[in-house]
This record gives sequence, C-alpha cells and structure tokens, in this order.
Amino acid sequence: MSNLAAVASTVFTRILIGPLCDRYGPKVTMAGLLALGAIPVFLIGVVNNWQGLVALRFFIGILGATFVQSQAWTTNMFKKRCIGAANAIVGGWGNLGGGSTQVIMVSIFAGIQSWGVDPEKAWRISFVFPGIALIITAAIVQFFGQDTPRVGKERKKRRTGLKKTYRSEY
Repeated sequence: MSNLAAVASTVFTRILIGPLCDRYGPKVTMAGLLALGAIPVFLIGVVNNWQGLVALRFFIGILGATFVQSQAWTTNMFKKRCIGAANAIVGGWGNLGGGSTQVIMVSIFAGIQSWGVDPEKAWRISFVFPGIALIITAAIVQFFGQDTPRVGKERKKRRTGLKKTYRSEY
C-alpha cells in the first residue's frame, strides 16, 4: 500500500513540476522539492501505524519528481546533437542513486545497531541521515547550481522590463 502511495505521488508531482520548471527554472524547483521532501523523510522515524507510513510514503514519493528538473536541465544545457545521450546519462545517475540508497541505508542501519542500539530505534534513527543529505543537497543546488540559459534570459527580461517574447527558445 505504501509503495502505491509513493508511486502515485511521484506521477502527480511530475505533472505539477513540469510547468513550475518552465516558470521558475529547474534550479529553484529542484532545491524546493528536495527541501520539502526532507520533511517527511525526517518524520518517517516517528511513524507508529500503517496509515502514518502510507501518508509519509506518499509525501516522500514527491522526491521522484526530481527526474523532471534533471531532464529540463540537461535538455536546456546541451546542444541538440547530444541531448539524448545527456538525458540518458542523467536518468542513469538517478537510477544509480536510488539503488545506492538501498545499500547505504542498510549500512547506516547496521552501523547504528553495532553501537548497541535496539533495531526498533536504529531504523528510525537511520532516516535522519538522508534527511540531512536532502537539506544539504537542496542548499548546494540553490546556492551553487546554475539555472538554464533560457531561465536566466527570462529573469533578465523581467528585471530590465523588456517585453516577454512568445517564441519558444528550445
């Protein structure tokens, strides 16, 4: 049931994130999504029933929409002749991250247990680490990431008062 909730929220959020990427750029939407996604990750350790698990998995599932920003970024940052390869590599890195998380989380859990922490508490404590990682990654994206050239041009137009063009720059 919780897997269904996570997948449903990913699909729903991807539909919402696309237009937000178009308006605000992938950098801002990626940083915001990562920061918002950290909240339910931090809270998963306090869940006490299946309803709470399903609800939190629903909200954690929004992180699956980071795929949209990644694709928007690469599509706008690379030339037409290599966009397909760039998108494939980015998609592969996303899948690698998801698979690596499975291994890393088990290692964190085992490490916490090795300190003598009860397994019931150890799995709960384990989720503090990805929550922190999400917050740090959101800050890095926001403060050090570059937005797409198109978004930069649109912001400059808004700041300088130039009229918006309706021609697609893709």
